Amino acid sequence: MAAVQPTTDTERFAQWVTVEKGLSENTISAYQSDLAQFAAFLDSRKTREADRRDIGAYSGKLLNDGLDPSSVARKLSTLRQFYRFLLLDGVITKDPTATIPSPKAWKKIPDFLALAEVEQLLDASRAISYSSHNNNATYLLRRDQAMLELLYASGLRVSELATARMSDLNLESRTLAICGKGEKTRIVPFRQSRSALS
Repeated sequence: MAAVQPTTDTERFAQWVTVEKGLSENTISAYQSDLAQFAAFLDSRKTREADRRDIGAYSGKLLNDGLDPSSVARKLSTLRQFYRFLLLDGVITKDPTATIPSPKAWKKIPDFLALAEVEQLLDASRAISYSSHNNNATYLLRRDQAMLELLYASGLRVSELATARMSDLNLESRTLAICGKGEKTRIVPFRQSRSALS
């Protein structure tokens, strides 16, 4: 018995991503759901007849409905792949998604400690280091205390501090040379710790 050939644009697209990209059933199902939602937005018009204004209006509606920007971006990604397929297949001559930007998702602001919490953390590390009578333990505790204070005072990333070398340290100018992202080196100043001043 011969296999049933796909007839609609959506069915042919689903077959194409299955064969060409080897996507999972869940992903293909999500694509089909996205396309069905867009088709409902177009009402009686065919998806192959949509233009740039339709894509923009659809994106705006999703955002106005309260959909998260990252979810809108994912749905637009489905439409981009769908219209790219139709273009390759010769069904359309112009991709309506070509100049449509994806909505920018808000970046989550990292959590941070309040000043009182930082002071409590530093005070606790100082108290432990000064109460130790073991020379090796004292050395390690003082090292950890210095690292905590440097992290707090300089805004270094933990990975940057972990890879810093003694040769990067200039005690005379109170600076630390740090190789950060993109292999770019920057000079980070630091002040004398309060524990050293007390």
